[in-house]
Amino acid sequence: MTPEQTDRLQAAIPVIQKCAQQAGSLKDWLTSYRDQAGPCPFLEQDGSCGVYQLRPLSCRSLLSTREPHWCSTDFTTLASDEKQRYMECLDRSVVAFPTHYAATPQQLAQELELAHLREMEQDCGCSLLGNLPWLVWLVLEHRLYDLLTSGPAAVRSHLAECGLASPYLLVVSD
Repeated sequence: MTPEQTDRLQAAIPVIQKCAQQAGSLKDWLTSYRDQAGPCPFLEQDGSCGVYQLRPLSCRSLLSTREPHWCSTDFTTLASDEKQRYMECLDRSVVAFPTHYAATPQQLAQELELAHLREMEQDCGCSLLGNLPWLVWLVLEHRLYDLLTSGPAAVRSHLAECGLASPYLLVVSD
């Protein structure tokens, strides 16, 4: 990571953690994350992905069929007629309705992610799913990779001891 990316990540982590701690539901988490955490800390000032070659499958699979501003639109703030126009412009044979993202890349990415999770479980005894900035920060600051090789109990114990466990940020499966 570049020093700028590291700085953006370090600035984002307290906000991400606060959003997770205050969330009472997944919907609360998603809303507060969108409203408070801002864009991905790996986005450059021009809006391009700063880790494009290394981005996760979930990012690779988001192929938008609409203009970029729809990717960050909070639909709860739209008027009914705006929502209706948006829904009418979606090609239901192509998109993962009601999103504007192409469905096929998402399905392929899900299959690949499941294969990677099974491989991780075989190699380490557990698998991890989570928020990308949070995972990267845990690797950098808490040696998550070393913990992972110690097994799921070690990961869960360390996260709990450090106050870093949150179902919205990281799921450890075994």
